[in-house]
Amino acid sequence: MPAVPRRAWAWWTATYSPRERRYLTAIVLVAFAVRLVWVIVAARKPIAGDPVAYMFEGGTIARGQGYRTIVGAFTGTPVRRLPHTAFYPIGYPGTLGGLFATWCTFVPCFLWIGLGAPFIERLRDNKPLNGALAGITAAVVGVILNLAIWFALHTLFGEVDERHAFGMVLQVPVPATLNVASLVLSAAAILALFRFKIGMIPTLLGCSAAGIVIHLAGGI
Repeated sequence: MPAVPRRAWAWWTATYSPRERRYLTAIVLVAFAVRLVWVIVAARKPIAGDPVAYMFEGGTIARGQGYRTIVGAFTGTPVRRLPHTAFYPIGYPGTLGGLFATWCTFVPCFLWIGLGAPFIERLRDNKPLNGALAGITAAVVGVILNLAIWFALHTLFGEVDERHAFGMVLQVPVPATLNVASLVLSAAAILALFRFKIGMIPTLLGCSAAGIVIHLAGGI
């Protein structure tokens, strides 16, 4: 067996008991089988391509308008009455959507961390590789900052114009479309985290509850 798979297998067997390994393997296989069967049985061609649909639906969420499918926008059909397909599976965008998004977001990260854990100590002594990893880290931080600014602009303002300059696409908000409720919630969250040292989870739960109340009251 080559060195890399052998070390990964050694870490896998040393970290988890046989019972835990069986459970984890079963979970991954069952999740993969369920998704594969659902895609094969219920797949259909969506009205719009996936990228278009995701951009539309993600934009409505970022603007605080809730989940609105592009199919519903075209046909006026409520989400609960859309056909159950692989593109709009049963329960989406509720529990199933949240669980599926969580699975797809975190499992690959932890998988890479788990597979790379045995080699971290060896990589620390490799100066050229450390320099490359530092550059990657800086790039990732820049991507996160870019996403934070994008979501902030599209949450705080109802309309954001795009300006092209120097080969870049600049997001310029329309001041008249400022969402005061979103601004107040954002400011409250910042104060709670940095001024009053309230934990992230209580702050997130409090802002979520406040956002629901404001939305039901017609403020967002």
